[in-house]
Amino acid sequence: KWEEDFEELKESFETKVRELDALAKEKNEHLEASRSCQQQVEELENQVGLMQSKTCELMEEIATEKQNSDKCAAELEDLQQVHERTLAEMYALKAENGSDKSKQQVEELEQQVETLQTKTLELMEQI
Repeated sequence: KWEEDFEELKESFETKVRELDALAKEKNEHLEASRSCQQQVEELENQVGLMQSKTCELMEEIATEKQNSDKCAAELEDLQQVHERTLAEMYALKAENGSDKSKQQVEELEQQVETLQTKTLELMEQI
């Protein structure tokens, strides 16, 4: 009888050992999968960090470009006002149209108008 009991216990023990081995194997597989997921999470976090850094750099570049564009636009507006005043002076002098002095001033103003137009075009290209 004790031999039967021993055989039963032995079989039960061996079954339990196999079950434990299967559980250990399953746990190891889960651990490996978990490590792999953790590694993927870390890689993604690194990529997100790099993307955030690049986004900040690009936003700074955009802000700088906007400042430059705003500055050029302000300079362009100033040049247009100077251009309009110069034209008004030129036409006023042409209306007087008499002395050599007024003709010389008209020529100088026409030269200024040309220069202003060139600068205006350059600024418009920059914008």
